[in-house]
Amino acid sequence: MPARCCTVGVKHSGEATGEYQDINGVETYLSYPEDRSTKHGVLILTDVIGHRFINSQLIADQFAANGYLVAMPDLFHGDPVKLNRPETFNLMSWLEGHPIERVDPVVDSVIQYMRTHLGCEKVGAVGYCFGAKYVVRFLKPEEGKVDVGYIAHPGFVELEELSAITGPLSIAAAETDDIFPTSKRHQSEVILRDAGQPYQINLYGGVEHGFAIRADLTDKAKKFAKEQAFLQAVQCNARFQPTLSFSVHIAPLNRRHRQHHSYPGAVMASTEQRVNNASPTLFEMEDRWQSMSRQKPVPTERDTDPVGINSGTEGEQESKPPQKYLSGWKLWLLTAGVWIALFLSTIETTIVSTSLVSITDALNGFLIKDWVVTAYLLAYTGFLTIFAKFSDIFGRKTMLILALIIFSLSSLLCGVSTSIVELIVFRAFQGIGASGIYSMVIVIAPDMVPPEKYGKYMGIVSTVFIVASVLGPILGGIINTHSSWRWVFLFNLPGGLAALILVVCCLPTSETSSRLTFRERLRTKLSKSKCARVDTCGMFLLLASSVLIVFALEEGGSRYPWDSAAIIVPFVLAIIAAVVLAIWEVSLERKGSVQEPVFPPSILKNRLLAAMLLTAFFVGFPFVAIVVNVPQRAQAVSGLSPLKAGLALLPLLLASPFATALSGFLTSNLRIPPFYLVLAASVLQLIGVGLSCSYPSDRTEVPPSQYGFEVIMGIGFGLGLTTILTFARAVVEEKHMAVMMGAITQIRVLGGTISLAIW
Repeated sequence: MPARCCTVGVKHSGEATGEYQDINGVETYLSYPEDRSTKHGVLILTDVIGHRFINSQLIADQFAANGYLVAMPDLFHGDPVKLNRPETFNLMSWLEGHPIERVDPVVDSVIQYMRTHLGCEKVGAVGYCFGAKYVVRFLKPEEGKVDVGYIAHPGFVELEELSAITGPLSIAAAETDDIFPTSKRHQSEVILRDAGQPYQINLYGGVEHGFAIRADLTDKAKKFAKEQAFLQAVQCNARFQPTLSFSVHIAPLNRRHRQHHSYPGAVMASTEQRVNNASPTLFEMEDRWQSMSRQKPVPTERDTDPVGINSGTEGEQESKPPQKYLSGWKLWLLTAGVWIALFLSTIETTIVSTSLVSITDALNGFLIKDWVVTAYLLAYTGFLTIFAKFSDIFGRKTMLILALIIFSLSSLLCGVSTSIVELIVFRAFQGIGASGIYSMVIVIAPDMVPPEKYGKYMGIVSTVFIVASVLGPILGGIINTHSSWRWVFLFNLPGGLAALILVVCCLPTSETSSRLTFRERLRTKLSKSKCARVDTCGMFLLLASSVLIVFALEEGGSRYPWDSAAIIVPFVLAIIAAVVLAIWEVSLERKGSVQEPVFPPSILKNRLLAAMLLTAFFVGFPFVAIVVNVPQRAQAVSGLSPLKAGLALLPLLLASPFATALSGFLTSNLRIPPFYLVLAASVLQLIGVGLSCSYPSDRTEVPPSQYGFEVIMGIGFGLGLTTILTFARAVVEEKHMAVMMGAITQIRVLGGTISLAIW
């Protein structure tokens, strides 16, 4: 009978290194060996806590470190039991929802996928508690199922199922176990002896049910038992499907923390609880940056020691498989595609600023003309983090291609609009596509080049942000002077198509996905298990809070008085939405829901990351306002033509990309910690903006000193833009990289949107 011991235990700390893959509609955690070989496979069938339990994922990674391709499927269709449920939890009722008829097809499907699609010649199975039953049920090598099995503290295994096995089986049993008590263990010994198959039963004293997966690692006896049980599992698989150079590895807890545990004769895989979760100090971060900037693209080390199966030398070290970065013509073609896409999406933020007069005259929309800009920025702002999160679920390449398609089609619709309302609606969709482009480029950049080249590479790529933002008004003026305003949008089509082709051809597809047909890829991308991970409520609340606050700021003092209900109500609703969003995200993270928070609140526990978000806001706040309003003032007050109004920003245009490229050189070559560059950028930006606001507002001509102030501002903007992203990469955990990059970009653009609304 099921008992509470099946659901209690200790959560271990560490960073999983595998990846999620949809296999025939089942979300599966995959972890590859160093050489990416798929010849030897291990199928891990979990306890009721499920495949997203960090303890299980760390064990999967440890198996991979020993040369096995590991697949760990979701046996519960997104409905696992949460760790340490109260005694009132009805486990029996939960089990009734996960009968053999639902679990068998999942296991069978993944086994067949491992053999036919991944190329596994042999498949071993490892099962804990609930999963042990299905290791036994599928231990039938002659039927192409599992070749060798290992089970720890098995639960719910029927004696008839045990007698039907036709392959070798190893069992790790606990001294105290209500699910697999002494009587059942003795019965199992008799059955296995009569079955005539190789078998092994090890009894671990002083431990209880669940010790092999949920042990308290602060208890030395339990920790040792857990490690010995893992050794038993690896030795069992190695005997019947040995890898080329087998030895038991310790998987790294994360990229920055590695632990080595020694015992006579073997080094066992283990996880170590972290005592101090405080965010690093500035001095620790400086050391970390110096280390990162010096390193080559060398992988995290894994410790190895002999266990007597194959030869090895104590203390021998092996490396985690190096990440495959792009190089040569493929890198530069993809960079060209990325640069074009970013240029088009960014220039649309400002190019209409010098075309608004022509647009409103043609479409009779003077009263709501500002929404042509605001609608774009609003959508651009609201979807940056959402696209980043979607990329974690559906894939980077998929989301970048989707964003390019949305952007190009909506640009076409903007160009053929017949009313101001149509234009505003299509501009919003254009902003959604541009948001995805911007977010995805920032997210994929760390995967394109090694860490020591990241600062320099982002310095090159980030020049497009400044060039496009400042060149936008100039191009807008040229188009307005020599052609129709519609080409402000239509000129995106050829560039968008070129960028799409380069991304499709040059951005790598995952090794697993490359083996699938287009139809299989599509089914995988849209599977229920992936869709279940989407935080729909969080995304809605994030959008609602952004839209409401910008609406109130845009309309307040212009169409409606600040004290009117039309302004106060959106303000209040925006605050409520933001508070509910925070509560919702915290609750999702605490209960370990299948849904993944659109913005994990734990990120903000790191003080440096929180400071980077705040800095990003104040980088974006003055930048957009200056780029949009300076050309408009030059036309309206100084009487300049659209082209000359755009040229008024030329000093900013020249200084910003220079400073952006300089930041990459300073961080990559001179190894200056990003913190000091962020500080210098903030000071220069503050000085430049302050000086620009010093000349009288009633002065009609543009003073010569304004151009000098623009140079100071440009250097500040250029240094800050790239350095914040570089700094964040050195701080954030790998699993939060995409969301953090998207959040930095979103908060920066949000600052610009708010400044535009109130300026």
